[in-house]
This record gives sequence, C-alpha cells and structure tokens, in this order.
Amino acid sequence: MKRLDREASKLSANTIMKHKAIANKIEQYAPGATLDAVNLMWLMDLEAWLIEKGNSKNTIATAMSALKSTVRQAVNFDLIAKDPFAKYTIRKGATYEKALDIDDVKQLEAMELSDDYAKCRDAWMFSFYCAGIRISDLVMLDVTDVAGGKLEYTMRKNGKKMAFPLSEKAQAIAEKYIAEAREAGREKLFGLVPEGLEDKMAIAKAIRAATSYGNKRLRQLSDELGIKKATWHAARAAFATYAVRSGMDLDTVRQMLAHSDLATTQMYLASRTQEDLGNNLSQMMNF
Repeated sequence: MKRLDREASKLSANTIMKHKAIANKIEQYAPGATLDAVNLMWLMDLEAWLIEKGNSKNTIATAMSALKSTVRQAVNFDLIAKDPFAKYTIRKGATYEKALDIDDVKQLEAMELSDDYAKCRDAWMFSFYCAGIRISDLVMLDVTDVAGGKLEYTMRKNGKKMAFPLSEKAQAIAEKYIAEAREAGREKLFGLVPEGLEDKMAIAKAIRAATSYGNKRLRQLSDELGIKKATWHAARAAFATYAVRSGMDLDTVRQMLAHSDLATTQMYLASRTQEDLGNNLSQMMNF
C-alpha cells in the first residue's frame, strides 16, 4: 500500500483500485500478513476464503492477478526468495456464454421507458449500435464527440482513437441526449457521471458508480422482459455475436472491438446453438 501511494502518479486509476482491493481483502483474511508468509498453500487458502465469501471466479482472478504482480516485483527486488505463483494457476470463469441474441436486443429496444431507466437503456443501445463501446468510454463521451454523423473518441484503456459513422438509430439517440445536455448546460452526452472531473481516481470512481447504477437498472429491465442479463459489458458481447452471425468476419469484429488478439474476441461470442451449427453445415454442403 505504501508503494502504491508513492507511485500513484505512474499507475492507472484502475490498477491502483485493483491493488488496493486485494490489499483490503488480504487484511481481512490475514491481518498483518507480510510477503514472506505467502507460499503456494497460503494462496490456495486465500482463494478458498474468497470463494467462501461469495466472490465470483473472475473477481478472484482479478484479485489474484493484482497480487501476483506485487509478488513478482518483490521477487525481482529480492524481497522474497521464491515466486509462490510459479505453481499456482489463476482460473477465470466463462463470462460470455450467455450473450444476448438479436431477439433479446429488439425486446430491450422496444420497451416504453422514462427517466433513468430510459437513459440507461438508450446508452446501452448506443453502445450496441456503435460496435460495443466500453462503459468507461461511453459514460465519458462529450456532446462534441458526435459531429457530422460520426462518433469520434479516444479509448481510455489504450489511448486508441476510434471513429464510427452513426447509424440512423444511433444518431437519433445522440440527438436526443445532445439536446438534453444543452438544455441542462452539461458537456457529458448521457449525464451519467459528474461534470468537470479531472483527478484520475475521481474519474475511475465515477465510472464504477455509473457502471453499478446502470447495471442494476438494466438487470431489472432484463428480468421484466425475461431475457438474458443486459449489463453494460453485455452490449459488447451482443454486438460481437450479432456481427458474426450477420456475416462479418471475425478479424473485422476484433478490430471494431479494439481487441489485440482473436482469442479475446472469440470469448465474447455466444455459444452456437445446435440449430446454428446445423444451418452452417447445410450451407457449406450446398454446392
């Protein structure tokens, strides 16, 4: 924690929050624990404790990855002799098995809503229409990022510049919230985070709050419709699945999602149904 405080200016807000989160968990699990106490059995016991506390596989994987980074640095600086992660496997769960299909998306799109439920649904649809914009970018969009029928913004994760022509549906949502923003005197397109944030930790906390706030409402809407869970992140998986099933090649989908490799993109795709596989086989053999 002291090292984090010293090097905060060099680290991203998400990295700081991840490391502080695992540090807090360790303090609950083993108060006063030091790095030289960490060995393979200790890691396995920590994982079992995290499971017992109701943490998901991916939450545990994120926490253990943060701890692994700290431990590896301790090894590099000769603070501990051996790397306990050398024989420890970080296990991630399958996150994208239940991606929304296009019928789910259409039902969500057609709902008559008002107030914040409408805003969260509209923002979700905007993400879907625009190749699955990440929530961290979506909530930070300014009204000036939309101009001339295009969306242009810089991804917070990697600094990559993105530009998309807006479909009619995406343009309609943008115009609705540009008008609302101008009337309210705000810069942010959807108004899901406070205005004028500059400190990186304040921005990261605002994004997390908006993520939680929106996911709660999107899950309620999903339950009402009886469809798969429409979380913010599910918009990316839904877009990827729909794009591939509509005939877009996987590498193009990868580029639109700004993934560095195809394996990550493939994780986003919903599992093919037996009907999908049968149709593909029939089409392939129809020569």
